[in-house]
Amino acid sequence: MRAICEGPACGRGAVAEGLCASHYRQKRRGRTLTPIRVRGNPLLHVTIHVPDDVLSALGSRPSVKAREVLIAWAAESAPARARAREERRRLGLE
Repeated sequence: MRAICEGPACGRGAVAEGLCASHYRQKRRGRTLTPIRVRGNPLLHVTIHVPDDVLSALGSRPSVKAREVLIAWAAESAPARARAREERRRLGLE
């Protein structure tokens, strides 16, 4: 089973030092590892409706906080999605 990239919010396959090619390139260039931007059409559009009392608690830039929450969720769920994908392949379902 192929290892999953340890970079932030990434579920790609690891190619070197536990990182995908994009995160490995960032590391090699001495940069801080950041989530990889998806170019073209996004795979997912999300609309979040937040109650006013919660919105005020998020501060002056609630969209930034929401983005951080979604990135954290994606980072946590990416390995599980990758394991499920590998299992489907192993069973010949993909």
